[in-house]
Parts: sequence; structure tokens; C-alpha cells
Amino acid sequence: MLFIFLSFIAYVAAIVVYLIANKNKKTSLFSITSYIITGTFFFGIVIVFFYLIKFNGNANILLFPDEITYLYNIYYVGFFDMYVKLMYNIGGIELVRAINIFSFFLGQLFIINLVTSDKFSSRGLFFRVFIIIALSIFSYWVYFVLKEAFTFLGIALYLSSQEGKSRNMKIAAFLIIFITRLNLFALIILVELLTKIYQRIKGKIVIMLVFLFLTVINIFNSPISFAYKYGILASRFGSAIGQRFDDAARSTASKGFFSFVFSKEYFQLIITNLNETFNPLVGNSIFIKMMILINLVAVLLIFLYIKPKIDKSLIVFISITILLLATYSSFRYINSIIIPFCIYFYVQKNKKRRSNFL
Repeated sequence: MLFIFLSFIAYVAAIVVYLIANKNKKTSLFSITSYIITGTFFFGIVIVFFYLIKFNGNANILLFPDEITYLYNIYYVGFFDMYVKLMYNIGGIELVRAINIFSFFLGQLFIINLVTSDKFSSRGLFFRVFIIIALSIFSYWVYFVLKEAFTFLGIALYLSSQEGKSRNMKIAAFLIIFITRLNLFALIILVELLTKIYQRIKGKIVIMLVFLFLTVINIFNSPISFAYKYGILASRFGSAIGQRFDDAARSTASKGFFSFVFSKEYFQLIITNLNETFNPLVGNSIFIKMMILINLVAVLLIFLYIKPKIDKSLIVFISITILLLATYSSFRYINSIIIPFCIYFYVQKNKKRRSNFL
């Protein structure tokens, strides 16, 4: 029962911290409504069904290899791994899970509060219902010792800082993303730098992009990239089979940039990533099918309905999505990114509409 108590404390602490951090800003009714509905789903389905019924109230049951790595591997495999081991040594797995819960609900409050209480339309109502469902289903991942809750919080704070022009919030977002997803951190920083260069010296941006492209080619042509290429190709058969370090993957990983990118094995990896990220028919459980469906609906909403303007946030979103689909991707990883971006782009569309109307 300690975990249930800590979970509830984390849930309440999220809104307390949010209200303190935003004491000068109005909290929308939709934000509170989504917080309550998502919390009800989390405690009613995830805690009661999975934790109490399926896992018999044992918080130490682990389902994913990553969880075992973060908690029990004697070697450190990244900053997030170091963080998990530190929290585990302080308060056990219950504390690690409670911090996940706090992170998710705090991030939800920040990103959802960007949605204003405008006059409801049928499309606006559909969007709000979709977001609540998406957040509720995504809360399933908050229970596990994985990176999804922190990734969601980091992206939510980053996008909220864009809207509110808050430097402190952006620093907090960068710190969380740095600890959780170093490749995302590097990519976002790169886009931020390129955007500033473009704003100041537009003629230099082409030179910078060419330089970056040549750098990537040079890295992929060097022996130091072998292990990375070998690792991503081993995942080309999908999660059902798992990683397979076969001779074909080894041979292809030894090739240079262009031979690697245009190889049959790499093309197979791209198709697998697209399929497992956006095709709900491949899911082996109702939860997984719904999460993949959320990715599909969200990406359709973004590009067919919202149609965001080309700016830094859109470039970050497209860059992250391409990076994941071209390397290591999973539907839950995309979940943690596409949901806050979808909310942010919807907010920007409504601001533009109100501006045009006025």
C-alpha cells in the first residue's frame, strides 16, 4: 500500500507545484478537467487493474528489459540510468514510480493549460476528447520504470516555454531532456542554434546545413559508427522478434553512408519503424493498438487539420520524428513526443484564427 500512498501524493503534488509555479496565470477549466479524468483513469485502470489485480500489489514486478537495466545493471548506461539507480537506492522502486507519476501529471498540466476555453466547435470538441483519451491511455507508461514520463515532461516544458517566453522553464526542459534523451537534447539544441543563425545571417544557413550533412556522412563512413549502425539494423525485424545481430546486419553496418542508407536492410528497418509506430493492426494488445492509433490520429491532425506554420517548433517536431523513424523508434516513444506537440500546434492554430478574426 506504500506505492498507492506515494502515487496519490505524487498526483496531488503535481497540481500543487503547477499552481505555485503559475500563481500569476489563470488555470483553465479544461486543464483541471483533463487532470481529473486522466487521474481517474490512471488510478482506476493502471493502479487497480495492473498493480493490485494483475501484479498482486507487487511494485517490484518488471515487464521490460530496460527496467531491469536501469535498476539492476551494475554498469551505468546513461544519465537516466544514473538517476534511476540513485532514486532506487534512496526510496526503492516505489519512489522511482512515484516520481514518474509526478512528472507526467505536472507536464500534462503545463501543456494542457495552453488550450484556451474558446467557444466550442465540433472540431474543437473532438480535439479535446481526443487529447483526454490520448493522455489517459499514455498514463499506462507512467507506471513503469521507463523514460516516457520524463520525456513527456521535458517536451511539455519546452513547448510551454515557447508559448510563455520563460527562460527558466526552457532551462528546466533542457535539463530534463538532457538527462532522459541525449539525442533529443542534441537535436533540439542544434535546431535552436540554426534558427538563431538563420535569423541573424540568413545567407550562412545553407553553408551550415551543407557542413552538417558532410559531417554526418564522414561519421557514417568512419569505423566508429559501426556499433551504432549494427545496433539499429538488429532491430529491423520488429519488437515481436527482438534484436537479431545477424551476418546481414554486420555486413551492411560496415558500409559507407550512401551504401548503408540505400541498403535493403536499412529500408527494412524504416518500414518496420513506420509500421510499428503508426499501424494499429500490428499491436498485440488493446492498449498497444490504442497507443499506435493515437500516434496515427495525432499525425493526421497535425498535418491535415492543424497545418502548423513552418517555425522552430515544427522543425524540431519533424526532425525528432525523422530521427526516431530512421534509427530507434517505438510507439510509446513517439507517444511521449507527438501528444504535447499536437496540443501545442492546436493552440498556435487557434491563436492565429483569433488574431485573424480580430
